[in-house]
Order: sequence, then C-alpha cells, then structure tokens
Amino acid sequence: MDRIIDSIIGMTLMISEKYSKKDFIFSGGVSSSGYLRKRIENELPEALKYVFGAPELSGDKAVGTALLIAYDR
Repeated sequence: MDRIIDSIIGMTLMISEKYSKKDFIFSGGVSSSGYLRKRIENELPEALKYVFGAPELSGDKAVGTALLIAYDR
C-alpha cells in the first residue's frame, strides 16, 4: 500500500508543479483508505487544497465525477 500511496502523492505534486494546479479531488476505491487520507494530510504542502469523497461512496467512480462537477461550480 505504501508504494501506491507514494505514487499518488508523487503524481499529485508533479501535477501541481507542472500544471500550476492547487486543487485536487480524491475519489474512487483507493481514496476510501484512512491510511491514504492520513498520509495525504501529513505529506502534501498546505498550499494544496484537496477533498475526499465520503468513504462509503468512494467505491463508485461516478461519485468522483459528481464531486468534480459540484466542485467546479
């Protein structure tokens, strides 16, 4: 699990730097992990803002799409 989370954090940082993005939505099955959430909270810089889908809804990628639409408004 640590390698997957390391990759997610690394990709988030790369996207932030390369595309000047500061806002992120984490949704889908992996994002329901409390361990992932804690690592992201502890390791991403405070300048980045992020939200997680509710754990009970994170098994469905459609919820992530709905979050993206709601967040974009």
